[in-house]
Amino acid sequence: STMITEDCINCGACEPECPNQAIRAGDDIYVINPNLCTECVGFYGAEMCQEVCPVACCVPNPLIREDELTLYERAVKLHGKDEVPPVEDLDEETSRFRNPEWENDGTDEDVPGEDWTPRWEEHVADVVDLATSRDETCT
Repeated sequence: STMITEDCINCGACEPECPNQAIRAGDDIYVINPNLCTECVGFYGAEMCQEVCPVACCVPNPLIREDELTLYERAVKLHGKDEVPPVEDLDEETSRFRNPEWENDGTDEDVPGEDWTPRWEEHVADVVDLATSRDETCT
C-alpha cells in the first residue's frame, strides 16, 4: 500500500487522481486508506498520487508490502471485473510491477505522516479483522 509521509504540504493534488477514492484530507496532511489503495494496479503504470505530488511524499508503506495479484484482486473487488482489465492483460500502462520505468521504492524508515483510521471509521473493523487473521495465521 502507498502512504503519505510527513513531508506532505497538504496541496491536495493527489486526492482527485486516486481511482479508488483512497485518499482523504487528514488533520494536517492527506492520508491513504490501505484497504482501498491498489497502488493503481489495473489503472496506471505508477501510483498517480506520487506522479502528481510536488514533494514526492507518496511512497510504499514498508509495513504493508503487497504483491501485484493482491492489489489487482482489491481493484476488482472495489470496481468490478468489467472496470479492470483481466490480469493477463496488465502491462506497463496498467501495473507498476510491469513498468520498467517505475521509480518509487521509498525506504524502510518511511512512516505515515498521520493516522488514516479516523477518516474511514467504516474500514477500521476491516483492519482489525486483517490483523487478527494475520496473527492467527502466524501462530
